[in-house]
Amino acid sequence: MTLPVAIENEQEAAVAIILSCMIGQHDQAVIDAQFRHLSRMLAHSAKFQGYPLDMLAHKAMPLLATYGNKNVIEYSASFISESFRETLFAMICELLTNDGELSTAESEIVGLAALSLGISIELMRVMIATFLMRNRWNLLT
Repeated sequence: MTLPVAIENEQEAAVAIILSCMIGQHDQAVIDAQFRHLSRMLAHSAKFQGYPLDMLAHKAMPLLATYGNKNVIEYSASFISESFRETLFAMICELLTNDGELSTAESEIVGLAALSLGISIELMRVMIATFLMRNRWNLLT
């Protein structure tokens, strides 16, 4: 699949995938908490030095609005290097389980992200379970 507003690098693709996973949340407070958490994650990552979140989100949002989260995930996954795939999936798990839960809709989109990134089912299950246990008692800030 080709999208008219092309993803140009791994950082744009990663944020497009992350935002695609976050889309569909109905609780604005959860989305706001996830976005703040994402901002902190990127600020502390050498991979995203020089790539402001607002710039990356500005590129991803029109793609999401036009093509939907599933298509954007599938398209963007090819831009993610093999060495970053598991880390990106861990970031997704951390964000989506930040409230200590994973809804059915979130579980489906996390599964699609894992499949698109080439994450094995076994590793996906372990990572999700680990983050759910870790985040069970988090306060949303």
